[in-house]
Amino acid sequence: MALDRGRASDSLAVRAGVGLLESGTHQTLFQVEKWDTDQINWTKRKLDLDRPPSFEPAANHFMVANVKPYEVYQHHGNQFVLDTGWVMMMNAVAASAPTFLLSTTHGRIGLGTSATTVTHADTALGSIGALTVHNWEMLSANPTVGGTGAAGIIFAATFPTGDANGVAIAEFGVDQGTAAALTVTPTAVFFEHGNASPGTKTSGQTWNVTVTITWA
Repeated sequence: MALDRGRASDSLAVRAGVGLLESGTHQTLFQVEKWDTDQINWTKRKLDLDRPPSFEPAANHFMVANVKPYEVYQHHGNQFVLDTGWVMMMNAVAASAPTFLLSTTHGRIGLGTSATTVTHADTALGSIGALTVHNWEMLSANPTVGGTGAAGIIFAATFPTGDANGVAIAEFGVDQGTAAALTVTPTAVFFEHGNASPGTKTSGQTWNVTVTITWA
């Protein structure tokens, strides 16, 4: 007698091997556009500016006169939106921020001389060495905010010939100050701090400093 036997089974299982992860970060571009004495004087003559002799052209005047900077320095990396900056932004999202945040009346860019690595918990510039007159300058325009697909913000300030001279720059910051000043201590809120080495500014130079922060 012959016996035939058979057995079969089917099973189906679905299992997720990994979870869904989502993350984001910010990047900062620090840029310095530089004009020398000849460019400064030529721009004054070309625009025939009816200003006092002590008046110095800013970035917008050079642009109108079509005078390009003789050097443009750019640096990415080693920069932080600080803890205090994040708190300010979160308060703005929660509608609990003050009526002013960062603007031409409550915003500055500062330059310092310390090459010590910055951290997100910083509360001041590392050093200003022997920098002269002002190492903090008011924003030259209200910050520019990017739209859809270009999330970010741009800060800009002009350092004229008499300011921040004589020592190699090694750091920068953005704060909520209300006047140009010479100090290592920022005015709350200290928003951004970073390391960068654009060189040593001299009394024959005008620098336009731009800090661009983007999120991705």
